Amino acid sequence: EWMRFLNTASRLYKYTFPEQLLIYAQRPEATAVASMEIWNQKMYRWIKKGSKGIALIDNTSGSKTKLRYVFDVQDTYKVRNLGKDPQLWNLPVEGEQLVADYLQEQLSLEDTEGGLAESLHQAAKESMQEWLPDALEELRLDVTGTFLEELDEDNIRVRFRELMINSIFYTLSRRCGQEPMDVLDDDDFIRIVDFNKLPVLSFLGNAVSKQCE
Repeated sequence: EWMRFLNTASRLYKYTFPEQLLIYAQRPEATAVASMEIWNQKMYRWIKKGSKGIALIDNTSGSKTKLRYVFDVQDTYKVRNLGKDPQLWNLPVEGEQLVADYLQEQLSLEDTEGGLAESLHQAAKESMQEWLPDALEELRLDVTGTFLEELDEDNIRVRFRELMINSIFYTLSRRCGQEPMDVLDDDDFIRIVDFNKLPVLSFLGNAVSKQCE
C-alpha cells in the first residue's frame, strides 16, 4: 500500500504529503491536478459535467477548517481553439545519462557505472546526510504507542534511514519512468509497519515528500 501511494506521490510532487494522501485515497491514478480556476483561466479547459472533485483540506481560513476541491486533467476538456494541454514532464531514454551526469555534478556523487538508477540511489542517500540527526530528534518525540517505542536510538536511526532512502529512491525512479523494483524488493519496505500511528506516519510522509521535492 505504501508503494502504491508513492506511485501517486511521484506524479504530484508539488503537493504536500497530506494533500498527496487525500488525492491517493480518492483518485490514485491522477496525473495532473489543479483547481477549477486554474483549469478555466490558465489552461482554458472546462470541467466535464458530472465530474467529482478531489477534496483537500483548506487551512487558509484561520481557525475554521474547510474543504477545497481540485480536479485531474482527465476531468477536463479543452475549450475549442483556446484549450491547452498540461506539459507533463517525462524522461526519454536518451536523456537518462544527462540526468545521471547532472546529479553527479550537482550533488558531488561518486562516479558510477550503474547509470541513472545508481545516481538516483546515491542522490536519495545524499539527501539524508545533513538532515537526519535533526529529523531523528523530532521523530523520537512521537514514538509513544508505536512499534518504534521499544527500540533503542541506533535501531530507530537504522530503520528510519533505510525506509527514507528506499522511499525517496522509489519515488524518484517512478518520476523518471524507471522500474525501482529492479533495484529494490518488497522487503525493503517492511519497516513501514513500525510507523503504525498517525504522528510517526505523518512525519515519515512529510519527510519523504520534502526530500523528493
